[in-house]
Amino acid sequence: FVRAFVFKKNNIKVAYVSADLLIIPPLVVREIDSLLVKKGFSSNNIYYTATHTHSSIGAWHPSIIGELFAGKFDARVVSHLANCFAQAITDAEKNSSNAKVGYIEIPTQNLVVNRLVDKAGKVDDKLRVIKIAKATGERAAIVTFAAHATCLHKGTMEISGDWPSAFMRNLEASNKIEFACHSAGAVGSQGPFEAKKNKWEEVNYMADSLAALVLRKIDSVSVTDTLLLNFEHLHLHLRAPNLRISESWVLRPWVFNLLFGTQKVYINLFEIGSIKLIGMPCDFSGELSVDIHKKPQSKNNSLLITSFNGGFIGYITDDKWYNKKSYETWTMNWFGPENGAYLSDIICKLISIH
Repeated sequence: FVRAFVFKKNNIKVAYVSADLLIIPPLVVREIDSLLVKKGFSSNNIYYTATHTHSSIGAWHPSIIGELFAGKFDARVVSHLANCFAQAITDAEKNSSNAKVGYIEIPTQNLVVNRLVDKAGKVDDKLRVIKIAKATGERAAIVTFAAHATCLHKGTMEISGDWPSAFMRNLEASNKIEFACHSAGAVGSQGPFEAKKNKWEEVNYMADSLAALVLRKIDSVSVTDTLLLNFEHLHLHLRAPNLRISESWVLRPWVFNLLFGTQKVYINLFEIGSIKLIGMPCDFSGELSVDIHKKPQSKNNSLLITSFNGGFIGYITDDKWYNKKSYETWTMNWFGPENGAYLSDIICKLISIH
């Protein structure tokens, strides 16, 4: 599914979208811009996220590496996804009514692990929930969590939303939430806690455990009118691509661009009252998220960091692991050292000036 919200205040409106996809494909974003420009929506006021399920539709990126990740490119898939997104946003705007908003952060246990360095690293174990109560009586929740949606391993050929999809079904099956939306949080280096060996039982373990935590707390979350609605779409400056093939050799940028294609990337900031959402173009590390939430700038804000905002620059991990020869820190770390500190600093500055 794709799930959409539209927030409106005075002459400002912002769409929030999450899809059961690995990432939000850049080509889909471009097509959505052309579909919705007459309705007042574009990348400048659409906040994109994905659940990061590894078992969804592919065929959406026409590059050599894109086809290795997601299968042979098919332009019909891009058009289908863009039309679904556009319809969801259009329907959400038509269904809008006065609403109040609240926020809660829920600690968890035995639901997320550091899959990069295990006990040597940090874990972002917080379940973050935005509660929306409409004047019509409808209630909704936007939820983020840092565990990868990888209960279904790479050999799984069924199309599935993995545990986030089951999690949303559980919330909507209750009598407390009519509409639920999950977005991948800072999923870099963070994996689901393995409680069950059977993959489908593990899906249910994650979904049932998270839903129980939300449903236990949601009634106690106070909601208020929001005095602020703001969206910032900020171009991100990076070094030239730096794909390493050994400790001494990297591919030239033109070779990287031939393999991966080129794109513009950006960071999004979405403010709903005192709630701040930061949309990142990557698998942003939960280790970095933990540190950011400890900063003074974060103390007075309800902060949610999400991944997969419509651009994709690979993994951004804690800089101390940069030379570790692993998938996240070597194969998928494409723009040189110190980007963990660089992007964390940008997030902190965004929080402090807004």
